[in-house]
Amino acid sequence: MAEKTTITNNMGIKDIPIICYSHSSYEDVRVLFFNQLQKHLPEAQNLILFTDKLSTPAPNNVRVVLFDDSLTYPDRVAFCLDQIQESVCIFHHEDMMLYDRPDTKLLDYYIELVRTTTLDYIKLLKGGETRDIPIPGCSTLFHLPHDYALSFTIQPAIWKVNKLKEIYANSTRTLLGGAAAVGNFELLGSEYVNISDIHGAYHFAGEDKRGGNHWNSKVYPHGNYLFKGSWVYSEYKKELDELFEEYDINPDTRGSL
Repeated sequence: MAEKTTITNNMGIKDIPIICYSHSSYEDVRVLFFNQLQKHLPEAQNLILFTDKLSTPAPNNVRVVLFDDSLTYPDRVAFCLDQIQESVCIFHHEDMMLYDRPDTKLLDYYIELVRTTTLDYIKLLKGGETRDIPIPGCSTLFHLPHDYALSFTIQPAIWKVNKLKEIYANSTRTLLGGAAAVGNFELLGSEYVNISDIHGAYHFAGEDKRGGNHWNSKVYPHGNYLFKGSWVYSEYKKELDELFEEYDINPDTRGSL
């Protein structure tokens, strides 16, 4: 779906916002998220946090956008995205933390593709859709077609901000709360994407599979470390052991799966 373009590197990871959606009940995880981001991607300076309130201050270089906790999950995100002026962002939740150095050259290339072509988003790992329908001109990008029930998932992705806001603002609302709301919204958001003109792709460069439904990512090495508030130790033992030791975390506080 991407039209050919001359990549000028006018915009890259140093420029676009990296947005972390979080909640005060996950503040301990949010702290880890920004520490890991600073450790593995220090050149990223345009950092934004969406949350309901702060019990501990955010880092000085992080812009904070507060939402009303009484809003539904999609309305929270839509409200916050309305405050973002930039045209392209990376969006994810606080449990999707880096564990290694991203491929910044490839990230910059993907960012410019989203900015200048008909691609509206690039998911930074393979997960769910597995047909690997190639996008001409880029051996590591594959189509996210509109005939799949999870064409939209909440995993780290480069987005045109207006298209991401469109999904959150216009999809069928979910009245569920907590982690259930996020999972349900993936289905509702996919329903909207599949009847829209929003076109996406996913990264895959032959990485190993991780767990039952997704693969590792060389371009943005991260773990989906939590499920319903507990550490996913069964899939990320090595990475979590290192995280627990480095930050002196007691895994029993949240529990493990």
